[in-house]
Amino acid sequence: MTLLVPTVTRPTPLARAARSSLVGRDDLFARVNALVEEEQHVLLWGPRGIGKSAVIAALRPHGATIIDPFEHMHSRQAALVLRAMDRDTQFLAASRSLDRAHLGAVRRFAWRFTTVRVPMLSRASMRRVVVRECELSRIPMTLVTDAWIRAAVRLAHGCPGAAIALVRAAAERHASTNHLPSPVAAQIEARLRQEGFTGQSE
Repeated sequence: MTLLVPTVTRPTPLARAARSSLVGRDDLFARVNALVEEEQHVLLWGPRGIGKSAVIAALRPHGATIIDPFEHMHSRQAALVLRAMDRDTQFLAASRSLDRAHLGAVRRFAWRFTTVRVPMLSRASMRRVVVRECELSRIPMTLVTDAWIRAAVRLAHGCPGAAIALVRAAAERHASTNHLPSPVAAQIEARLRQEGFTGQSE
């Protein structure tokens, strides 16, 4: 769990630079920022790779304590959070599920949060994510065909984090072999890395 100590008592307005740092999230940023400015506790939820942590990082809410991930907190940690809430500490959290069994010890005070679902991105936005990440990862764009982009978008299922992980795995493979793997191969490698398997295949 990442628990950041607040530095000021009020959140700062949403910066234009932060809003432009992620694709397709302007409306979400505006909604969450408004809730934070109203000093509400906010819980972002959605599946792995949907971009919850990225949204929080882009918001940079001074004055709010961040809990990421929110779920599976043990009872002692939950008690500390509850005590802080009673003392007017504001929280901004992220969770993969709102299921009570999944939330564990935090379910007893989850109702005090305003929940905001982080939606999947459209295919158009996902395409922009893939292309931009290819450029940032310095993959030669002559190798990134339209079919490659479409396949990467399809495999990521609207989750920008999944798309970024796929492209970065492909970029690392290209850097070491001078060969751009297929999106399927890159996705497999990205998932293996997420599970802790870091060895390179021959």
